[in-house]
Amino acid sequence: MFMNTFAFSRFRIRFVLALGILLPGSGFLAAQTRFGAELPFRQEISFGVGTLPFVSSFGEFPLLDNQNVGGMGDLYDVYRTRYTDVSFVPVLSLNYRYALAERISVGVNLSATRAWGKGYNVVSGTDAAKKEITAFYLMPQFRYDYLVSRDWHLFGHVDLGAGYWTGKEDAERISKVLFAGELVPIGATFGRRFFGGAELVVGTVTYGFRGSIGYRF
Repeated sequence: MFMNTFAFSRFRIRFVLALGILLPGSGFLAAQTRFGAELPFRQEISFGVGTLPFVSSFGEFPLLDNQNVGGMGDLYDVYRTRYTDVSFVPVLSLNYRYALAERISVGVNLSATRAWGKGYNVVSGTDAAKKEITAFYLMPQFRYDYLVSRDWHLFGHVDLGAGYWTGKEDAERISKVLFAGELVPIGATFGRRFFGGAELVVGTVTYGFRGSIGYRF
């Protein structure tokens, strides 16, 4: 009798343990099934073009007609080299994104641009050294989708990382690593597998708007 009771107790313990393993496991599988049903495409890659590089407009290439660059009014601001002709390559970016849930995803943004200008010495009234900077940026990204439908995504994201500037000003070499960040308060894409999109961007990489094309898989 004792042996039968002991065997039954062992069976009951094993049965409860089995349920404890199988039930969470079945819940996890069900969650995975729902996740897959909600997100037919979990990964996304896109190529973007930004309208205005931050490096071209905020302090690195002060224009001749802007005498207040720096805002301090000291001798450095007065006598620093100005630029009469500033050109740039729009910010080119490659973005990879992975969906963790229907509205939450993480990714990485790789961007590059180039800016150059013709210097002018305001003291002597003569041409000064030319300056050129090539910039590369690598930024992890967190994105939240406000709206998700079959063809439309409305979203915002934050990118934070680092950038590397290399170039020269006359004979002086430029080489520095600096913080890089972008905030996209609003962006939209249209398309299911192949898509096009547009974003409003504020940051130290792109400033203005960015258009993109991409592919989900």
